[in-house]
Amino acid sequence: MKTRISFALAFVLLLTAGSCNKIKDALTVKVDTEISVNLPITVGEPVLKTTLYPFSATETLDPEENETVQLYRERIRGYELTGVQGTVSGLNTEFILSGAVLSVTTPTQSAAWSIDNLNVTNGTVLTFDNADGQWTTINEMLDSGEILTITFSGNSDKPAVVYTLILLFKLTVTAGILG
Repeated sequence: MKTRISFALAFVLLLTAGSCNKIKDALTVKVDTEISVNLPITVGEPVLKTTLYPFSATETLDPEENETVQLYRERIRGYELTGVQGTVSGLNTEFILSGAVLSVTTPTQSAAWSIDNLNVTNGTVLTFDNADGQWTTINEMLDSGEILTITFSGNSDKPAVVYTLILLFKLTVTAGILG
């Protein structure tokens, strides 16, 4: 008799737990959004004769400035990064990009990508994949609520190159409907 009661109780608990997850999922919304930052790049004239011309640009990105994130701010349960890409805009002359690194950091975490020997023209699109788990790290950064520091540095084969790297983070935001 005790075995039947224990089995029945376990079955009821299992059904209840499954139902709670279904209710929780029904009260959750997933919204696709994009967060972007512009990195203005100016490659200077070197003091010494060289064949590589270094550059570096840093900007901060506060995800809470995004309208979707603001709308669900108190109810966000998590972020899922679905893509990262950069587009070269306003380029004054074609160049070859070498030894470049794009990094996304907070005081406690970092993710980075390397680019080498890429011919860059106006409109060039750079795709930053998840080969080394960078997206997972950025998801954790976003979940922490910290402001991201974005740095793009590297070398050009020409001096006096000017352009903007428009960096776009594609996200799915998961939020509770009721909070």
